[in-house]
Amino acid sequence: RRSYKKLWLGSSSYHGSGALVEGRFVVTAAHNVFNYPGSWLTSLNVTCGELVAGEGNAPISVDISSVKDAVSIPRYAFRIFKRAKKYEFDYAFIDLGERKAEGKGFSVGLTRPVRVQDEILLAGYPGGEISDGKTLYFANGIVSDIKGNLIAYDIKTATGNSGGPVWMIEEGAPHLVAVHVMNSGGRLINEVFLKDWDEWRKRRVGQDDT
Repeated sequence: RRSYKKLWLGSSSYHGSGALVEGRFVVTAAHNVFNYPGSWLTSLNVTCGELVAGEGNAPISVDISSVKDAVSIPRYAFRIFKRAKKYEFDYAFIDLGERKAEGKGFSVGLTRPVRVQDEILLAGYPGGEISDGKTLYFANGIVSDIKGNLIAYDIKTATGNSGGPVWMIEEGAPHLVAVHVMNSGGRLINEVFLKDWDEWRKRRVGQDDT
């Protein structure tokens, strides 16, 4: 879970969800950190894996001095002004600067394409009719449709789920297959996504990092 501020005719705080990868990187939705054309994330507090998240257990912070360097929205910003959100571009990467949690955590991508009727899992911190925005929510369901870069599933979601992980279990390990970006739907992790992810990660840690 994270609380963040967006600078647009003032400052406001919001919360959303994300997936921690390699104990250091957060994969989330671009609309959690940027709202075209002028509303940028200015600070970030992260709580990792807590059943109930809050300011008291959010020891990871990214402030205004480093946020523009630490956050990447590879394609989301480049859409026409006043056009609707383009969910196919709605993904972002955040570097927390160093490993913040032990264990391998999520892997990004599967060894095979996702298919309709595959079983998936989803997690996040939704509000609305589901939860209070602070309690970790888990659900499982079935992929119902795949169109281009977007995936749909039969799981109830709400505001606060945005950016949360959608994953499958492969050989006993959790593999991210989508980033939740809209009602019961996510941005598929495919070749374009993986290219952006690999290029960004190499810039952050160096090509020789393992």
